Amino acid sequence: MAGRRAALALSAILVLAVLARLLPAYMSGSLFSTDVWPLYRDTRVLLENPQARIWEDKLFDGYNNHWPGVILSAAVSAAVLGLSARGVYMYLYTAALAAGMMVAFYAFARRILDRSSSTLSLLVLGFTPSLLVFTSSPLKEVYAYPMLFALLALALRALEEPLAARGLALAAVLSLGMAVSHHLASFMAAGFTAGLAYALLACSLKGLRLAAPGAGARLLLLAALEALVFAAYYTLYGRYGLQLPLGLRDAALYLVYAAVIYGGFLVFAGRVSPAAAVLPVIPVMAYILAFRGSVAAMIGVRMSSSHILPYAAPIAAALTLVAFIRDRLLGALEAALGLFIALNTAFALFGSPGVSSIIHRFLDYLVPMLALLVGYLWGRGGGGVRLLAAAVAAASLASGLLVSVNIVSYRDKVSYTWYYPLCETRGFDTVFAYASRNLTLVGDTKVYYYGLMERNVDSRDVPAMLLQGGAPRPGKLYIVYYENYRIGYKFFHSIYRLGGLFSREGYSRVYDNFWVQAYLYGGGVDPRA
Repeated sequence: MAGRRAALALSAILVLAVLARLLPAYMSGSLFSTDVWPLYRDTRVLLENPQARIWEDKLFDGYNNHWPGVILSAAVSAAVLGLSARGVYMYLYTAALAAGMMVAFYAFARRILDRSSSTLSLLVLGFTPSLLVFTSSPLKEVYAYPMLFALLALALRALEEPLAARGLALAAVLSLGMAVSHHLASFMAAGFTAGLAYALLACSLKGLRLAAPGAGARLLLLAALEALVFAAYYTLYGRYGLQLPLGLRDAALYLVYAAVIYGGFLVFAGRVSPAAAVLPVIPVMAYILAFRGSVAAMIGVRMSSSHILPYAAPIAAALTLVAFIRDRLLGALEAALGLFIALNTAFALFGSPGVSSIIHRFLDYLVPMLALLVGYLWGRGGGGVRLLAAAVAAASLASGLLVSVNIVSYRDKVSYTWYYPLCETRGFDTVFAYASRNLTLVGDTKVYYYGLMERNVDSRDVPAMLLQGGAPRPGKLYIVYYENYRIGYKFFHSIYRLGGLFSREGYSRVYDNFWVQAYLYGGGVDPRA
């Protein structure tokens, strides 16, 4: 009976999590997220022109086709199943990748937790708002997540026994699949695996043996395999679509940050629980999550912290649970995940501001770490700690569902640019179709991504005018939508108030479907010429 209840709970969590991810696409009647549009259009190119070669940049967007895992897979799925590319991206892949990610994570969690604890961990993973929103669209990194968790499960298996040839072959295939799909996921997988080897070594130097003999060497072999596969792919093909903005100075500085963070862990590893060595990082993480004060200025974020409270609160609450870990092996695993996230977040924030725009992507990797922690405390904590773990899980569920409902009801002020209702996309399509090619189209991040491979859109013009007080040049067509007035004009992570910008002299409204408007600056120009 207990096993049946556990299976029922697991199924309910899985189904509800998948439905929550399908909700934005279903309610909008369109694709969800800004980043998905170039992937969708690249897939359409393959379906409409089967002779196209994925490496021909002139036929594709020139970036995503160098990480074509989801593009190729979606094209094959659409052709074999007789579905449209739109249907694959809106429904099939959103559901399949969500289910695949959660099943792979559950298999990973079961290596160290019992069934009920793994189920609660899955609840946290499935509904923590930041990851829920991010995985509600079949993006490149989302496509890599099931492979990431499968590799981490292999890493935990390597703690107990040698990886046979079959295991190494599976690791190589998964590493290649990740490398073809997304660069950051590959980087994080290798870092997590090597970090676990380091945590075991640090503990063994303090007299704590946490795994079978040779486990550290096996983990390093696995990490090296992941890194070498990615390096080979990047060198041969990926680098032509992504040039990393890092030089020798950045690499040296990264090593300094690593020495400080991992050296600090070595100092504390034998005195306290391995995971507790990550405790000093918690205030920094909480500070970053709140996007407040000087941190906001440093990474260029202009957003009220109250807007991201539903996103940040469950993560901040779960971070405090690190102090309750008593299991040394789980502590080493949490440290391996947490230290690598802390290293990359700190480096992006303070060492190389040029990559600070992806800080939120590093923080998404906190969710699996914290999900494991909540499950562990549910299974092995005392009465009060067990209650605290349940409260954090409930907060994750409530916050995730709240954010999902807010997005589809136009109340979310963080992810609103990811929501593309048909009334907006039809408005954008009309403006793109009828606007003269001689005009410069201007719009925020949402319009910019929708226009990729269709029309070039300048997203920098409005922030420059609002911040610097400059005047636009004639011949510009400004595309705005309803939420630009209600919430603001979004440029990457910053939100700017438009005020009465388009009521000033010189702007003529040339299109309006209530949801989308287009303003032409400068008289004497026919917008359709």
